[in-house]
Amino acid sequence: NKLERLEKAIHEEAGEEFNVRSFKQLGDILFEKLGLTLPDGSVKKTKTGYSTNYEVLSKLKEVHPIAKKILDYREAHKIYSTYVKPYMSYLDEKQRLYTYFDYCGTSTGRLSSRDPNLQNIPIKGEWGNKMRKLFVPRKGYKIMSADYSQMELRLLAQFSEDETLNKIFADDRDIHTETAIHLFGMSDKKTRNFAKSINYGIVYGLSPYGLSQQLEIELSEAKDYIERYFDRFQGVEKYINEQITKAKRNGYVSVISKRRRYVRGINSSNRFRREAAERIAVNTPLQGSSAEILKVVMNNIHKKIKNNENIYLVSQIHDELLFEVKEGEEKRFKKLVKDIMEDIPFLIKVKMKVDISTGNNWWEAH
Repeated sequence: NKLERLEKAIHEEAGEEFNVRSFKQLGDILFEKLGLTLPDGSVKKTKTGYSTNYEVLSKLKEVHPIAKKILDYREAHKIYSTYVKPYMSYLDEKQRLYTYFDYCGTSTGRLSSRDPNLQNIPIKGEWGNKMRKLFVPRKGYKIMSADYSQMELRLLAQFSEDETLNKIFADDRDIHTETAIHLFGMSDKKTRNFAKSINYGIVYGLSPYGLSQQLEIELSEAKDYIERYFDRFQGVEKYINEQITKAKRNGYVSVISKRRRYVRGINSSNRFRREAAERIAVNTPLQGSSAEILKVVMNNIHKKIKNNENIYLVSQIHDELLFEVKEGEEKRFKKLVKDIMEDIPFLIKVKMKVDISTGNNWWEAH
């Protein structure tokens, strides 16, 4: 219905019906019939005709209302074709959806999901919210979400032994807020999001250039932010350098269980291949260890609830576990699950934190 309404609105703006998904027809409508140009007066063309990509349409939003409607249509169509329609084909006679989890499907050790993939569902924006509302529990139950808070950054504190980072988590302060205050002198929604990008970007080997592109800032600013980050979290910089050195020497890195991941290309003369391998060397112990912890936790929870019809573990989305909990039993099982998930005996310096809530669907519980 949403797609049909958007398509109708686009046709009304265009003054005629046409195939909205045809790049050629759309280009002809926008730039020939409507005579639109970009704000600078230009028209972008390729070998196959007028360009109607995201960048062009985003700029055209300032010129004509049809552009936003087309962007909305494309987003809605992608959600429908990529998620909704395929998911409907997997429903059984009871309208239940089942997936397969591959235990050894990734290099980092994370579980992977297939047929259908329930780990790549959009989480942001209007459509992310709508998608999660589609997932409801069996009758008489609630959905319960148990989500680790900043798990990989807590593991970074553990492995790097950075005193400042560990103190922030020990005091139950928000690491993104703290980083925003340090880098920008304040923390509001915008600066906290910037700080979040930097905190996670550092772990994933984000370069100054990459940060400048992501935050749409000058390269010199990005360099300054990264330098000031390492000035405060010196243990993190030391950890990164040590991981790369170990990988170059041994050819592999290890996760918390001592499982190895061999890092090809770590000593390559090709800069791009070598830098990609260095990012793997830094991030694998964090992402891989979080995956190992989740597996141990899931096993411990299963032992406690396997014969209990009041609670079922139904899905895992990386750092989040989803349950169906009998109505009226939410408080009891919140405590049970939270206690198990936060009790990680081999984490000495930092404590895990779990956010847990319930609702009538996944969105309400998240």
